Amino acid sequence: MASNGETVQIPIRRPRADLTCFADIQESRLEWLWPGRIPLGKLSVIAGDPGLGKSLVTIAIAAAVTSEAKWPDCHEYAPHGSVILLSGEDDNSDTVKPRLRAAGADMDNVHSLSSVIINDDGSRRGLALDRDADLLREAIRRIPGCRLVVIDPISAFLGSVDSHKNADVRGLLSVLAEIAQESRVAFLYVSHLNKGTGGPMARITGSGAFVAAPRSAMMVGRDPDDADRRIIFMAKCNLSKEIEGVAYRVRESREDSKLPVVEWEQGFVDVDGETLLRSEGSNNRRERTEAAEWLVIELSGGPQLTTDLQSKAKQAGHAWRTVRRAKDELGVKPKHDGISGKWRWVLPGNE
Repeated sequence: MASNGETVQIPIRRPRADLTCFADIQESRLEWLWPGRIPLGKLSVIAGDPGLGKSLVTIAIAAAVTSEAKWPDCHEYAPHGSVILLSGEDDNSDTVKPRLRAAGADMDNVHSLSSVIINDDGSRRGLALDRDADLLREAIRRIPGCRLVVIDPISAFLGSVDSHKNADVRGLLSVLAEIAQESRVAFLYVSHLNKGTGGPMARITGSGAFVAAPRSAMMVGRDPDDADRRIIFMAKCNLSKEIEGVAYRVRESREDSKLPVVEWEQGFVDVDGETLLRSEGSNNRRERTEAAEWLVIELSGGPQLTTDLQSKAKQAGHAWRTVRRAKDELGVKPKHDGISGKWRWVLPGNE
């Protein structure tokens, strides 16, 4: 109501279609971070079961970008630039940085974004993409020549978004896709596989939007004929012709034997993705992988008596024979206590 007592009619603004003639749209050339696998300005996902080195692969890709390294499957070099890492599972100081160094990354061009400063006293909270997407956009603008954002894993940064609600996940990823497009930065997020038996893309954990939104979906499996050999195959790529897989192994760094690095095979690998995942997803392999993860958690605090581990394994539902196989794969060493006469298991590096 106006000051003179008259009623003022406020016009109602109705939504309008944003109609654009294609004659007025300026064409742009599609660019690639990794030709045929990771497009610039788009979302990509890499998924696989635990224990295959997905995080190490993202470290290797980040290192390639910061050092303008040659890709293993073609004659192209990574476009030189900076990288932002959102790491939700590994510590930056004792895990991520040493692995970056071992992979040959230029540390001046790698940046961590895992938390948000909320007060002048430096108080922080974890980054949540559902409410902090604008902060990620701002961070990209602050870093000259940013080429890649890695989110590892995507589930650690969803905030209040339910990973199984398609509409919520699609809404969040559409915002990330918008940021990727406007900044011409490649977004690569890591996801895990569910225990289903469907096709490769149906195996990615959570909502189907995690597969529908990215333009490129890479999946990792173990070579059924060589347990040390991993293969990345393309489950989806909407922007290029079908491209064959690429293989790698996880090796010890030449500079530090305690640091794992990705060793790429040169050239392409012809592989059937469904067969690869079916082999990787066999019951024995999955049980051993889950037992290995459990064992690492149990031993991360220090050595434990073998008898105690046997009891705990039974309570956790792990067969002891499977735990023993996982122990051998992890390089866990039994140590004899000369005083008590009992055996303890200890993780490599914690002796």
